[in-house]
Amino acid sequence: IATDASTDASTDASAGSMPGPVPELLGGLLAESRVLYPLQVGGWKAVEEHRYEEQRMGVSVRYVDSGMQRWIDLYFYPAGPQVAQMLAAVSASERVSIGLAARAEARTAEFGDLAPLTLGGPGADAAGVPAWELGLRYRGEGLASAMLLFARQMYLVKARASAAEPPATVGSLQGELRAFMESVADRVHIASTG
Repeated sequence: IATDASTDASTDASAGSMPGPVPELLGGLLAESRVLYPLQVGGWKAVEEHRYEEQRMGVSVRYVDSGMQRWIDLYFYPAGPQVAQMLAAVSASERVSIGLAARAEARTAEFGDLAPLTLGGPGADAAGVPAWELGLRYRGEGLASAMLLFARQMYLVKARASAAEPPATVGSLQGELRAFMESVADRVHIASTG
C-alpha cells in the first residue's frame, strides 16, 4: 500500500548489530515481527522512525502536524497476549512510569483519570478495540499531554502527544489522540513468526 511503511521490529544483522546470539523475544515466542503502519493519519505525517537497540523496547514513529508545530510519538513494543485485566495493569504501569520520569526531571505532572475506552473507526469490528487513555498537564510549563494505548498481535501500540496550553487543552489533545489512534487501529498490521 503506497500510504504505509513496513518496519522489521526484530534484530537485523544488516543494520550493523553485533554478531552473536540474538536474544529471545518474549521468551522465544516471537522470532521476528513486521509492523506495517500508516505514513499519514489525517493531518499527521510520519517523519522519523527509531528502532531501539534492545528488541523489547520495539520501535517508535514520530508524526508531525501540517504546521510542523506539534507531534505524536507512536510506539510498538512486544508485550505478549493481552487480556482486559493485563491491559489495565499495563496502562497503570505506564501512568506510574510517566510520573517517575517527570519527577526525575524535576517536573510536576498533574494526572487526570486513567480511563478505559473502546476505539471504533471504519474497519473496527462490532466490539471495537479496547484501549486506555490518560490526560495530564505539566504544572508551570503550560504543557498539555495525553497517552493512549491498545494491544494488537502480542504488541502494545501506544501514542503520546504534548502541546502548548493554550491553545490546546488536555481534553482537546485527548480528542485528537483518540481520532489518530482510531485510524491507526484500523490501518496497522503486525505479523510475527516464531
